[in-house]
Amino acid sequence: GRAMQYDTCAASILREVHYLYGLFGEEFDSEISCLIRRNDSPEVREQLISTYDSGTTLEKYRKINSFPGTRAAECPKTNICAYARFYDALTNEKYDVKSPDYAYMWYSGDVCVQHRHGSMVGLRMPSCRTIAYECMNGDNGDGWYSGDGALYLYTPTGFDEYSPAWWKGADKTMIPGTTVEDREREIMFFNCGWRPSRDFVGGVCLDGKYLTASMDYESFHNEIDEGRPDTGAGRSLPVYHCTLTANKSWFFFDRAILCLGSDITAKDGYTVRTIIENRALSGEEFIVADGKRIYFANGELSLSAQRIFIPHTGGFIFPNGGNIKVRFYENASVRYVSLWLDHGVNPEGEKYAYILLPNASDNETFDYNMGDIEILQNDGKIQAAKEKSSGLCGIVFRNPGEFEGISADQPMIMMLHRDESEKITSLTACNPTQRLNKLSFEINSSTNLSSNDPCISTTQKNCTTHVEITCDSARGRAFTLKA
Repeated sequence: GRAMQYDTCAASILREVHYLYGLFGEEFDSEISCLIRRNDSPEVREQLISTYDSGTTLEKYRKINSFPGTRAAECPKTNICAYARFYDALTNEKYDVKSPDYAYMWYSGDVCVQHRHGSMVGLRMPSCRTIAYECMNGDNGDGWYSGDGALYLYTPTGFDEYSPAWWKGADKTMIPGTTVEDREREIMFFNCGWRPSRDFVGGVCLDGKYLTASMDYESFHNEIDEGRPDTGAGRSLPVYHCTLTANKSWFFFDRAILCLGSDITAKDGYTVRTIIENRALSGEEFIVADGKRIYFANGELSLSAQRIFIPHTGGFIFPNGGNIKVRFYENASVRYVSLWLDHGVNPEGEKYAYILLPNASDNETFDYNMGDIEILQNDGKIQAAKEKSSGLCGIVFRNPGEFEGISADQPMIMMLHRDESEKITSLTACNPTQRLNKLSFEINSSTNLSSNDPCISTTQKNCTTHVEITCDSARGRAFTLKA
């Protein structure tokens, strides 16, 4: 979209957040201050406490703002009360600068995020409710795949991660997480957004830390051009033929993120690929594949590796192998490396599986126990996996069915945690289509699961637990039960 500097954007957001001070108590105020301190930088300080110092008084503030034009230039949008709060937050060492571990699913926007072990991963999915991307008024004309199951990874030492410079220089047909056709796209601007027809898109968050998300993917296509010219805001949607569809799921576990794809099908005569990563390089211009370094000078090549490490990014594990491609390229004096899985021309029912280890070192990548994550099923009916060390399990029921001792009466997304004795200690489920009035499922064992949510009822009978959820007004939100 619009060219915007990170620090200016961060300062603008923090200015708005500070208005929440005093509304929810001292503990919440402290969390706001921690958030401000975690985003500290010279540029942010210049924006938030510009022209001030610790001796600022109300008289000095009035004097600074007594001349026309000086407020915007010297103390942008920061009043004397805000200054005191920002100064305290940015300079007081009692506020924790360590990022907390948490996850969140924005069910109404088909977006989720996980902060874990100092890194952040965000997932953006399109559905019949949310447009894939916006491009109008001369902005974001090449944002073709920026919302098509895009998996955005941010690490503590990452270089140019989705900054304005990255969006200008990187190959925008290679957005990490997406499954796309290898074909040229035209830069253009629309005065209306495009929504796919698929409604099975959404996810659940378990225990405030873990996620399971899934979507029935339908790539951009349009059969009729309504003929509206671009008069400034943008034109009508052009004719664009594309038959690419896929089932895609993500399992955000404790240390790793498992990415699954199935039923990848297209009939347009193009190679289809799933993009693993597309990073700007700084200093260390190489990757490591199964212990062997591959340098920028190697250009583009095919790999059969099971473990790949990218400096300042993390590790990638391919439990089932695959046709892995890597390409080094340069644009505007910045060098990049892109990594993808090649599904061939006109794939029919293809699938993939890879594990992302955010911010893992090379040793952590090559020492990772690949067997810790078990892919239980990956097809058009069910996509499911579990992480043995944490007891986490995610299940995507695209149709009613039985799996892992759970019988689902409707399509749903579910995530659960089992203790060492295999008893379920917490479970969450949602209706991603947002079209059902109720969800019901049966656990083929006795449990102590319960909830204070009036929309949830549980019944124990003959060593089974029956759960029924009223979800007619849930709009995709998840419902949680705990032991």
